[in-house]
Amino acid sequence: MKQVSVEQFLKLDAAGMAGTQVMVDGQQLTIPIPIIHVGAGVLRHVPGIAEAALGHAPEHAVIIFDEAIRRFVTENVWQPLGAAGMELAEFPLAADDPAHHLVASDAVGDAGAQALPAEVDFIIGAGSGVIGDLTKWIANKRGIPFVIVGTAASMNGHASITAAMSFGDIKETAYDLKIAEAVIYDTEILAKAPLVMNLSGFSDMLARNTCNADWKLSSLVRGVEGFVSLPYDMMTRTQDLSFKHAAQIAEGDPAAVAALGEACLISGMTMTILGGQTSPSSGVEHIISHFWDLLGDIHGKDHFWHGTQVGVGVLMGLALYEMIEELDPHTIDPAKLLDNRRSWNEIETYLKTTYPGQWEYFLKTARDKTIPDADYPAYVQGILDNWYPMWTALKPYRIPFKLVQHGMKAAGAATSLAEVHQTRETALQALLDGNFYRPRYTILDLAWELGIFPDRAEEVLERAEVL
Repeated sequence: MKQVSVEQFLKLDAAGMAGTQVMVDGQQLTIPIPIIHVGAGVLRHVPGIAEAALGHAPEHAVIIFDEAIRRFVTENVWQPLGAAGMELAEFPLAADDPAHHLVASDAVGDAGAQALPAEVDFIIGAGSGVIGDLTKWIANKRGIPFVIVGTAASMNGHASITAAMSFGDIKETAYDLKIAEAVIYDTEILAKAPLVMNLSGFSDMLARNTCNADWKLSSLVRGVEGFVSLPYDMMTRTQDLSFKHAAQIAEGDPAAVAALGEACLISGMTMTILGGQTSPSSGVEHIISHFWDLLGDIHGKDHFWHGTQVGVGVLMGLALYEMIEELDPHTIDPAKLLDNRRSWNEIETYLKTTYPGQWEYFLKTARDKTIPDADYPAYVQGILDNWYPMWTALKPYRIPFKLVQHGMKAAGAATSLAEVHQTRETALQALLDGNFYRPRYTILDLAWELGIFPDRAEEVLERAEVL
C-alpha cells in the first residue's frame, strides 16, 4: 500500500487511488483494490493481471456475463481477450423471465456459485452493475480471484468492495466480500454502450449531492458517528468534470466517456475507502430508487435503470431539503406535532394492509429509529434550537437543485417521473413510505418529524419539477 497525504490523495485519479492509504482524523483509510485501469485499450492488461494473481497463466478461466448482452460481450471482451491468447469458458447468467432484467439476488448468486465448474481458477465479470455484484458474490462464495470489466459506466458499484443484493424483496448491502484483483474501464468499450446505460451512471454519481447531506444530518440530529468529509471531497473534481462534458456523453466523446468512467469509479471508491460503508453514496435518492424497485416486484413489473431512478430521486431529495430549510423554526410547535403523530396501531395497520409481504420488516425498521413519544417534544425542540447552525453545517454537502438539474438536462439524463416509468402516485408512495425501507436516517425522516409529511409531499414533486 502506498501512503499519501489527504492533499495528494484528492489530486489522484481512480487509477492512482488504487492501492493507497491515507490518514484522516487519526484513522487509516485504505483503497484495497490493487489495480484500476481507465482508458482506451486497457482491456489488454487482463491476461497479465490474471497471471500475476495466480503466479501462472490461468488454466480454467471463465467469463461471467448477462445472456441479454452476449453479443456485446463476445465482440468487445471475449474475442479481444481470446485474440490476446487468453482462453475463456463462458458462464452466462440469465433472468428467469426473458421480459425482465437479470437481478443481483442471493438466490441467483448462490445458484451461480454452485453451478460454476470445480476447476475454475479465475473469473472475469464482464457487464454493468448486476454482473459486477453477482461476480463478487460468486467469487467470494468460491474463493476464486477475479477482475471486473465494465461494459458500461452505468452505476458506481464496480469499484465498491460491497455488493447491492436483493434478499427477497429487500435490497441490502453485502459486506466482507473478496476484493477484485482489478477493475478495468476500457473507454473504447464504454463508448459503445447504450446511451441510456451511460446516462444512468451519470445520474447515479449525482447521489453524492443528497446522501452526504443525509449522512451529515444524521450525525447532527441523531448523533450518528463516523462522518468524514473525504468521500464527498473525492467526488468534487470528477463531478465538475462530468458536468463540463455532460453534453458530449451522447456523442461518445472520449473525454466525456473517460470523465464519466472516472466519476462512477471514484463514487464507488468513496464507499470502499470506508470499508464498504455506503453512507457516502446512498441516501434518500437510493431509498426512492429501491422503493420503486420494491413496488415493481409487488406488482410484477420490471425494474428500470437503477442510476436513472437515483437521478430523479436526487432531484426530489434536493427539493425536499430546500423546502425544509425555508421553514421558520419559530412556527413549529413540538407539542402540536406530538398530538398529530401517528400511533403505532395506525402505522401497523397501514403497513399490514399496504405491504403484506414486508410489513414486519418495515415495522421493525420504524420502531428501531423512531423517537419515543415521551422524548419527542424535547428532541424536536433540540432541532429547532440548533436550526440555523444545522443548515450551515449541511450547506457544504449540497449543491443547488438548479445546478444539478441543469447538468442532468445538458447530458440528456432523465429528470421526470415519466422517463423512469413512475407516476405521481408511486413517487408520493416512495416519499411517504421510504422511511420504512432502511434503518438509515435521511431527510425523509426529518420531514415526518417536523410535520412536513404527509400534507406537503406533493409540493416536493412540484418543486422537483418531476411531474
